[in-house]
Amino acid sequence: MKTIWKFKLQTTDEQQILMPKGSEILTVQIQDGEPCIWAMINEPNAEAEKRYIEVFGTGNPILSHGPRKYIGTYQLRGGALVFHVFEYTGLFGGPGSDVRSEGEQLGDGGSAKSVCGGVRNCNGNGIDDGLGYCIYCEEKIPSA
Repeated sequence: MKTIWKFKLQTTDEQQILMPKGSEILTVQIQDGEPCIWAMINEPNAEAEKRYIEVFGTGNPILSHGPRKYIGTYQLRGGALVFHVFEYTGLFGGPGSDVRSEGEQLGDGGSAKSVCGGVRNCNGNGIDDGLGYCIYCEEKIPSA
């Protein structure tokens, strides 16, 4: 039986939310002063999967590499702060993830090391967007 569940969202650049597989994210809105995502759950007992959520404030840069799906916009402090929420749908585990490909972790001698300088949380680890660029700082990741 399908149901709709609520997931609290943090106002931070990126986060992971566990949802049952096959869930459809419907919207983001404020409830009791907190941002929340609502999702249609197709099978409540399905295995959980990580969903990668990015939050960008109005006027802040959005990285051009890596596919993402727009979820919605919410406002805090009477509209003084406006945030735009996306689901990262890239190939290699999403923002904040150390997953490069099935079973391969960054830092284990893999070719995903970057000389990018570590802008935006990657600390030079260069998480590949599938096109050869770091998903955080957009620098080209050198081949091994």
